Amino acid sequence: MRAPPTCRALCAAAALIGALAGVRIAEAQGPAEPTAIQVGLNEQAYAAFAEGNFAKAARLYRASLDLGPLNLTWANYGYAIFKLGRCEEAEAAYREALDAPRLAEPHPDEVAAGVAVYREELERHCAAVTVTCPEGVDAFALGDGRSRPCGVALWLSPGSHAASAEAGGGRLAANLEVRSGVAMEVALVAPAEVVPARPDPEGEGAWVGTAGLISACVGGAALLTGGVLEVAVLQPGLDELEATADPALFAERREALAGQQALVKGLVIGGAALAATGITLIMLDGGEPEPEGLTLRPWWSGQMAGVDLRW
Repeated sequence: MRAPPTCRALCAAAALIGALAGVRIAEAQGPAEPTAIQVGLNEQAYAAFAEGNFAKAARLYRASLDLGPLNLTWANYGYAIFKLGRCEEAEAAYREALDAPRLAEPHPDEVAAGVAVYREELERHCAAVTVTCPEGVDAFALGDGRSRPCGVALWLSPGSHAASAEAGGGRLAANLEVRSGVAMEVALVAPAEVVPARPDPEGEGAWVGTAGLISACVGGAALLTGGVLEVAVLQPGLDELEATADPALFAERREALAGQQALVKGLVIGGAALAATGITLIMLDGGEPEPEGLTLRPWWSGQMAGVDLRW
């Protein structure tokens, strides 16, 4: 596992400054010098990084920085946390590396060159994301709960990130789908309210009224057919049967009439059932007006019933 290139220079310098235990970082009058404890922490961090234990390396570099900021330590700390996927913190550490007290060795220009290399890798793997907010909202929070300023680019690792903010008693949100090396700008907006959909008269909600109309029409047609057959066919047949004196012919005509009576009865009963079902569905639908000019008029006569459709 490859270690940060600038770590080697710090280890080489350790032999020269190991005797300076307890010496604090110099002020702006001259180059900064690490204490012996810092040297030891940085050496341990270097070894952990070389073993691929980036979390341990980051902890050790952070412990060294807590004792005093150094440009080289900031640079290597940033690279360690970058390896852990913490792009935003890594970029902030690189900025600190350019402003922190500088070691004499390695030369500050070498440290700056190392930071530039680290930043190139960060820009290839992470992405600069800018979250814009409506007027009156200055900051937002990501999944970790930390506040970030609106309108300022920040470096995020690839993947999904949720951004949110409170505004005027309401909540703003945005989903950030980050891809490596792809800069993006996302606006915080109020989540869309979920409103129950009203049945569309021309869509799914219209089937009740439509089915009722079809059922009523078919039922009415069946009743009408049954009535016509009874008047035009059955009644004359019964008259002929009563006038038949020949027993053989009487039996033949009666058998034929029995079949016709069964057909008429089936039409009447089935038609009445369909018409009643259709009327019920139309009444249940309720919200759908009848087509302009169309009227449905149910009727009953003795044992027969039907529906008149009139335009």
